[in-house]
Amino acid sequence: MFAISGYLSLLNKQSIIYLIIPFAGIVISFYWLKIITSYKNLNSGKFKVIHELEKNLPAKLFYYEWNSIGNGKTKEYIPITLVEKGIPKIFMIIYLLIIIITLL
Repeated sequence: MFAISGYLSLLNKQSIIYLIIPFAGIVISFYWLKIITSYKNLNSGKFKVIHELEKNLPAKLFYYEWNSIGNGKTKEYIPITLVEKGIPKIFMIIYLLIIIITLL
């Protein structure tokens, strides 16, 4: 999207495409965030099921793994979802800045 925007800037300085492309980028990034959240919720549900099943098994591998990292409450553990969500948020900020600069 950045490449298309840069190419179009060479062709026409007054094009509305300068607003459409970053707006599309914001919409795409928003849905990207929704997908990440959906996968997080799906994985949380799967791990609840796994932990429940492990109660009847002799080895509780997922329970021990989760317990070994302090149930996600230690400084060393950073939820991957948190990191993943940062990327589309950065893109949203960049696209918003492009819109602001274009309007100025």
